[in-house]
Amino acid sequence: MDRDIVHPGFIVLYSPLVTYHPPGRSSPVQLDHSLPAGIVADFYRDIQASFDGQMIVMKNLDPTEPFGPDAADIPFTKELGVGR
Repeated sequence: MDRDIVHPGFIVLYSPLVTYHPPGRSSPVQLDHSLPAGIVADFYRDIQASFDGQMIVMKNLDPTEPFGPDAADIPFTKELGVGR
């Protein structure tokens, strides 16, 4: 989008933090939030500041900070009345 190339205006990221490998480790971190401090918050802060389109993040760790006013967090659940 920044280079004026045709783009649908959205991207889908599948498990970007779930598969994160810190430097020097060959296996991904666990889903128990064992990521280095700040990685989750920095990831969500960066995508809010760096992408003007719609971003769908699937199968990922939950944000650790509230989103900005232009972003929405819609969890996909199988529960009526909770998320989608």
